[in-house]
Amino acid sequence: MLKQRGVFILELSDGSKVPLRFCTWTLMRFCEVNGDIDMNQMTTLIGDGGMTLKQFISLIQCAAEYTPFKEGKTPDFRPIDVSDWIDDIGGMQSPGFAAISETIRQSFSDGDTNGQEKKRVAKV
Repeated sequence: MLKQRGVFILELSDGSKVPLRFCTWTLMRFCEVNGDIDMNQMTTLIGDGGMTLKQFISLIQCAAEYTPFKEGKTPDFRPIDVSDWIDDIGGMQSPGFAAISETIRQSFSDGDTNGQEKKRVAKV
């Protein structure tokens, strides 16, 4: 079984865990929910860090939706939930937020992992 790249398990203070998956499907979903962003725009947003906070929250939401959609369920995460998760791990200046950002960067730009899992866990 191949390990998945771009996996981040968000551990919240209440003990719950939110799996985030940053992959091609996540990008497709992000493009879909943000007005059909094209590949050039996506490359600029991810590569140059030109995302707005709203777009970043949307990307995290799309990553969280991966598992429910993969399991045939309809996710019910909202931007306010994602914002609460970020606040719960210490906010936008926290090590947890930095770890999510690094997972995103590596999962979309690091081509030398040969399918090896990039799994990070943020604990509060």
